[in-house]
Order: sequence, then structure tokens, then C-alpha cells
Amino acid sequence: MRRCPAGDNGVNLKKVLASISKIAVTKIKEPKLPWRINLAVTYLCNAKCIMCNVWKVYRDTPRLVREEMSLRHFDKLLSEVGSHLVWLHVTGGEPFLRKDLVEILRIAVEKCENLVVVDTSTNGLTPKLIKTSVERVLKLFQERGIVFGVGVSIDGPPELHNSMRGVEGAWERAVATLKMLKELERSYDNLQVHISYTITEHNAGHLAETYDYLRKIVNLDPSEISVSIEHSGVQFQNLNKRIDYKSVKDGMTKDLLWLLENSKGCRFLGNPIAWVRVRFKTAFVRLALQYIKEPAKMPLPCEALRSSIYIDPYGNVYPCTIWGVKLGSIKDDKLTRILQSPHTKSLRRVIKEGKCPICWSGCESWTSLLIHYWRALWG
Repeated sequence: MRRCPAGDNGVNLKKVLASISKIAVTKIKEPKLPWRINLAVTYLCNAKCIMCNVWKVYRDTPRLVREEMSLRHFDKLLSEVGSHLVWLHVTGGEPFLRKDLVEILRIAVEKCENLVVVDTSTNGLTPKLIKTSVERVLKLFQERGIVFGVGVSIDGPPELHNSMRGVEGAWERAVATLKMLKELERSYDNLQVHISYTITEHNAGHLAETYDYLRKIVNLDPSEISVSIEHSGVQFQNLNKRIDYKSVKDGMTKDLLWLLENSKGCRFLGNPIAWVRVRFKTAFVRLALQYIKEPAKMPLPCEALRSSIYIDPYGNVYPCTIWGVKLGSIKDDKLTRILQSPHTKSLRRVIKEGKCPICWSGCESWTSLLIHYWRALWG
């Protein structure tokens, strides 16, 4: 059997237990504020991905970059969510292009005492910049027992990946970033590195081939691959795109079944947190197989607007990364008031009734998996 990677010993168990309690209460009582936030810190992006339009935002309207939130706005937001926040997902754009990213995370550490996990993904196009930023964040988080998860986005073997990212040499730079992060992982217990692989109409059926390329370069277990399924949504700036899952169902199914089968041999050697993490990732894949067969049906009840929300770089609040319904702006109002408004409450009922844009997005599914863990793991 393969040995699962270590790197989970940096967790503060006391904070984990407090977080589990907070999440458990959410199941029976609607929280005042979410325990997970999907936070886009910038729409700057140095890739030109064919499955996402974020990179076009500042190409078409350069002045918009000046409207992104300042540190003052992040301080306001993170001070308000405070002890409620357990998990911060940092996204973009390319998060590492935000020059004050480390300072934003410093504010999160100072204001959110129960913060256990911060995770992000990168296209890996700037290895030196990413290394400098990650090392600074790790030292900051290590003192507080916060886990930092970093996913390197790789979406196919070299030529396919470069084509999908729209950048010549994207594969080589992403792999260089992955190797660098895996080396750092050996020195920092609180760093968790993985591959972020999005299955789309362009690369469906190529996951095993991609892994074969990668394992020749870096020591990588299949359990370190986190897959997601292509979606349209507000975060990706492609709300009008319609994805025909029927046309790519065979390729997606092939990839998901390969990952399920090849993650079985992972051995955990006294690492219970790694065991739990991989168990939930396996549940996500199993339910993804269900979703692509019935994309009009949620595999689990959605926790958007209860356990999680999405906030874009300008401070606009949305139910999730998918549904482009703006609820308000944290620049103009308190998050608490936005989430308790009649409009938000009506949308919460719509989500509960399953009448929202149905999805099984990597960003949104984790709260559902954790709240409805019994159905997720054993249903």
C-alpha cells in the first residue's frame, strides 16, 4: 500500500474540537454568520483559461481593479465574522497576484480566533512569487495552529494543459511550483499540497494520463488529487455558459472512477485527520458520479447562505460561487444585516426547496459534506 502524505500534525486539536462543535450546531440551528467564506481577493489573472472568463475582466475594463477591496474593507469583514469563521477559502483570479495577500491573511489570523483552515488554489505561473508568499503565510499560521492548503491547478498532460490555460509553458511552471511546494511540505507540518484538477469538456477522460506524467516528476499519491467538475457561475464570470454534461459523461465517469479506485490503497499510519480528509474527498467523487447522471438534482442538501457565502473582490455578497444574485456589499453595510434581510431570507428558502441553480461545485459541496456527513459517508 502507498503511504499517504503526512503534514496534518500542524493542526491545533483544541480549535478543531471547538470547530466541530460549531459546525454541529449549524445542522439544527441557523447560524447568524457563516463558518466558511469563499473570498475572492482579486480578479487579476495571468492565465487565459478557456473554461473561465475572469481573466477578461481587467482586459476589458482595466479601471475596475481600483475598485477591489482595500485592507480596511477586509479588516471590517473579518472583524465582524470573528469567532464564527472556521474555514476561509481564498480564491480569485490568481490569489498570489494580490500584493497584500499575506497582510489580508494576517488580519484573518488576528480577528478570527477559531480559524482552523485557510486554503487556496494557484495556476502556478509565478513559482518564485508563490514560494515567498507561502513561506510567509506558513510562519504566520504555524504559531496559531492553522492549516494552509494550497492546490496547484493542473488540468491535463503538457500540451492539453497549456492549451486550456492559454499560456505557453504553463505546464512547466505549474509543475515547478508543485515541486517547490512539496519540498516545503516536508518542513512545515501545517502545509497541505494537492493537485486541483477540474474535469471539463476539454479534458474529460485524461486524468490517469495526467497522473502518469506527474508521477515521473514528483512523488505524488492519487489521493493528493482534488477533482472538481466544470460549472458556470458568478465566480467564473461565465453565467451565460451552458454545460452539457451528457456529452462528456463518459469521460467524466472514467476519471472519477479511476480516482476512486486508485485512492483506495492510501495508508494513513496514525494520521486520523488525513484519513478523514480523504474519506470526504472520496464522498465528493462518489456523489459527483451521481450528479453528472442527474445534474438537475442536488446530491446533498445545499448549505449556501447558511454555512457559507461567496464574496467577490469588490465586497459584493452572493449566496455562493455559482448563483449570480447580489445580496449587498460589505463596503456599504454590515454582513449581519445583509444576511438577515428579507431578500436573503427568501433566497434561503429557495435554496432549501432546491430551486436554486443546482450544482456540485468543489467550492460549495464541502459545507454540505460536513453538515450532512452521515449521508455523505454512509448514505
